Amino acid sequence: MVYAHEVKKKIAIIQARMGSTRLPGKTLMEISGKPTLWHLLENIRHSKEITDTIVATTTDESDDVLFEFAREYPVKCFRGSEQNVLERFYEAARSLGAVDSDIIIRITADDIFMDPYIVDAMVTFFDSTYPYYKLMSNSFKPGFPYGLYFELFDFASLQDAYRNATTESQREHVTPYIREHEEKFPAIAIESKGVDFSDVYLSIDTPDDLDRNRKIIEHLQLQKKDHPFRFNDVVGAYRELGLTKPSV
Repeated sequence: MVYAHEVKKKIAIIQARMGSTRLPGKTLMEISGKPTLWHLLENIRHSKEITDTIVATTTDESDDVLFEFAREYPVKCFRGSEQNVLERFYEAARSLGAVDSDIIIRITADDIFMDPYIVDAMVTFFDSTYPYYKLMSNSFKPGFPYGLYFELFDFASLQDAYRNATTESQREHVTPYIREHEEKFPAIAIESKGVDFSDVYLSIDTPDDLDRNRKIIEHLQLQKKDHPFRFNDVVGAYRELGLTKPSV
């Protein structure tokens, strides 16, 4: 139980590493003179709800540069398993002293346009439903742009998954165990009502994706818009520029 005088942590854990099959080093590649991860951090630092932000990277030597970037930004950084991302998330949260009812916001470094005001609204909503719901995501159903997905869950659920996950997939992708056991972890699916944004692709996986993000930021800066970039502005720029999803 959380008493009134206790401050619940709302921890944003950013999953990041330099290794990538299609675009190695993408996490620190340059957009408008700054690394991609810098743009993400500049967006979410405007959040009023997030109490702690930590970059969860790996112990591989290729991620030494990420650790140095985090130190210089500055933002907290935890280094853990490259393959067992579930363990990495659990240990990153534990390093911040997380307790059962603390909220974890899972963000990937590929998604640099995270809108802090939307994050705040979702954290507030999730917290208002707790402990009746243990997982919230806008990726369960189509409608949101790919690259603006998020997941929220409490530390108790993360710890349960860490202790009981058995398959490679459950350990590699953080929340499969939680998703697969809705009897223990009731979930809320956030839907995009009335407007379908699934034609918008913002995640960075390839050189073309990086170029797409670069064009959006340059377009917004020409309009004198700066961090935090708002959802409507990002989607508006995407469509004004005539950008399209990558072909399969």
